[in-house]
Amino acid sequence: MWERCYLAWQMRHEGASYGEIHKTTRLFKNVNGYDTFFSNRIYTGDIVYGGKLYKEFVPALIPHEWFEAEQKRQAENAKKHKGRQVDRNYEPRRVGSKYLLSGLVVCGHVDGEEHPMNVESIPGKKGKRGNYTFFICSTMKNSRGQACEAKRISTKALDQTVIENLLAHVLTIENLRPLAKNIAQSLEERSSDAGTRIAAIEDKLAEVKKSLENIMDAIENMGYAKHLQQRYDERRREEEELLSELAVLEDLQVDPGHIAQISDEALEGWICYMREALEGEDKALARRIIQQFVAKIVINEGTGTLYYTFPFPDDSYMPSFCDLDLRGFEPLTSTVRL
Repeated sequence: MWERCYLAWQMRHEGASYGEIHKTTRLFKNVNGYDTFFSNRIYTGDIVYGGKLYKEFVPALIPHEWFEAEQKRQAENAKKHKGRQVDRNYEPRRVGSKYLLSGLVVCGHVDGEEHPMNVESIPGKKGKRGNYTFFICSTMKNSRGQACEAKRISTKALDQTVIENLLAHVLTIENLRPLAKNIAQSLEERSSDAGTRIAAIEDKLAEVKKSLENIMDAIENMGYAKHLQQRYDERRREEEELLSELAVLEDLQVDPGHIAQISDEALEGWICYMREALEGEDKALARRIIQQFVAKIVINEGTGTLYYTFPFPDDSYMPSFCDLDLRGFEPLTSTVRL
């Protein structure tokens, strides 16, 4: 078990995702357990319990530097989830890009597959043409057209087409009002179910915490012993799994009234703000708004399919809506001709 724990930390230190780590180590039933796992100081040899720090409680599994780096990464991820400014060293590539749709465009030319499309440029020639900037399928480029035959797509043309589609079909009160009502109903049902499950997990968690307290009392009375460490590790891992499940369920408990009580006047103002941003000169603002609700754009045979969720505005306009968690809702689609 400790070998797999060390491998998980090593992979994380080298930049692996939770999914990649889970596929290799299978420490938990699913990826939800890794948030708590990578927040547990015991792997440095120290433990915080009852507000007290026990240094060198057990032999260290990892360097302290690995643990501190991971806490910094998690803090930056938390900022991103709440819509705040993120350190670019911890942010996905698309945020720092100057291109409007960078990181969102994927190639769907090969049936059943989606490949990232990256931005590249060809320098202009004097007296003939200017620079040509385009999206190109990474698989097509790397295989030299053998694994995919998708054509290049002009960034300028795609930007214009996507913005026109969002303005005409997505950012309208006719589209968003019924969507807001449907989401409010779904959120209410999901929140109620989460509340029932939270109560059951909290009961289990109380039992585990009591067991941990008993083990800590035994350690203080008897001193360190290997069998006590093993029992502690087992209970601690059980606690981590329960806490991770609890965190997921608590994220699902939201106030659907936040959406349901939006007046048509507020919604129209909200839409106007986003439309003006997309039509304005501030490309950084337009990019931030698009990437808040457009999940991806799949390109296939001259057609682009936009996958989007309910377009919550950024916190500079309406901060009270930034913490709503819509994970689990199926994205909507809008199709454009390129």
